[in-house]
Amino acid sequence: MIVRFMYVVVFCFLLFQLFAWWLALVRDAHCMGSSPQPVRHSSKERRLEALTLSLSKGGGPEQQAHVLIVSMMDANGGGEFYALSLYRTLLQQNPNVRIIVAKDSFLEKKLTELGLPFFSCNAHRVHTIRLLFTYVFKKTLNQVYKKFPCTIIHCNNRFELSAARALADAHNGHVVFTRHVPDIIKEKYLFYPDAIIGVSPFISDYIRQELKKIRRENVLVQTIPPLFDTTRFEIFLREHPTVATREERNAFLQKTFGISIGDEPVMAKIANMPLDAEHKNHALLFRAMAKVIHEKKKPVHVLMAGDGPRRAILEALASELNIRQYTHFLGYTPFVPEILHYADFMVLTSNKEACATVYFEAGYLRKACVGAKKTGAESVIVHEKTGLLYDNGNADAVADAIEYLIDNPEKAKTMGLAAHQHIVDNFSPEVLGNKIQALYKRVGDLP
Repeated sequence: MIVRFMYVVVFCFLLFQLFAWWLALVRDAHCMGSSPQPVRHSSKERRLEALTLSLSKGGGPEQQAHVLIVSMMDANGGGEFYALSLYRTLLQQNPNVRIIVAKDSFLEKKLTELGLPFFSCNAHRVHTIRLLFTYVFKKTLNQVYKKFPCTIIHCNNRFELSAARALADAHNGHVVFTRHVPDIIKEKYLFYPDAIIGVSPFISDYIRQELKKIRRENVLVQTIPPLFDTTRFEIFLREHPTVATREERNAFLQKTFGISIGDEPVMAKIANMPLDAEHKNHALLFRAMAKVIHEKKKPVHVLMAGDGPRRAILEALASELNIRQYTHFLGYTPFVPEILHYADFMVLTSNKEACATVYFEAGYLRKACVGAKKTGAESVIVHEKTGLLYDNGNADAVADAIEYLIDNPEKAKTMGLAAHQHIVDNFSPEVLGNKIQALYKRVGDLP
């Protein structure tokens, strides 16, 4: 009897805690909606607000869509960098844009550093409990709407869609959804958006097939690659207008990372080391390197920029393949432009990458890229012109691509120069921003 009574007490206590948590989230949704961030406004932001007011009187960009970008995942992955780059790019073209992010997240910190306006809330803390998240986030969006009446809600995660749809229906708005990953998506999420952006063609094709199954062919689907921030790369290129010499490379690596390489070729791989071994597929690169180094007798180094839970496993694999002295684990580093600049070329062996921004970054810095077929690499790399594509998952094909670029350094440089122009012409933030603005206009014209 006493044990049963204790169980009831514990259950009531937990129920009370859950209710208190829920109440705090609801109150937080109201407070965050009525008090948009940031707490500080830079001079740039004040000019932007003044411009918005003047434009509303003049009738120019006021005719553009009022866009609320949503990114409620508390992470610092590709989707979050996409949302940040999208926001910064659109602000240059349309002052009627705002963003809502997870409170205390990577994005909130970055937006505060940049002095850009944003909303934030705590709803992400219960995003795994979808009904509770949707309820709290609906209240948040309603409060945000009072401060910023938006006509387009641009979501980046599927769990944001239900609340966004409710707000759009209540105020005659529209929902746009960017699909970042090539994974299967439940059909219920396809009933919410009016338009879907696939960051690579095979994602867009998959979405169209799924929409056809549920008879929603009227949803706009367009392939628009992810935006990337060119600012620091532009600055770096101005400071380093010529291709680096081996001496300059070696001096940088020795001073910054304590690495001695000598006269041997170097490739870069910019990628985290997540639990999903197949996603970035570092092991494939290591097996290819072992073939090049031990079977073909052509030493080559790789600079591994990134970190994650599989790092110890990968270090052990490099030792097992007897290539540990050629693999340099740099961890998280702010020196990505330098690493790409001093490398001879860039390799990404991801099995299922939708469209990695590192292809744009490396190409912009005049580096040939090696990527897998049947991934987003196909939409960026022009085979044998700006880089090389290999059969997905084939270590021999990766080894052949690496060997070719080692044996033909001048060809690698020519590919790099072509890659830079290809990125500028087709994937610059201005080009992609214009495509997204055009999509917003098409969505806004929908009944």
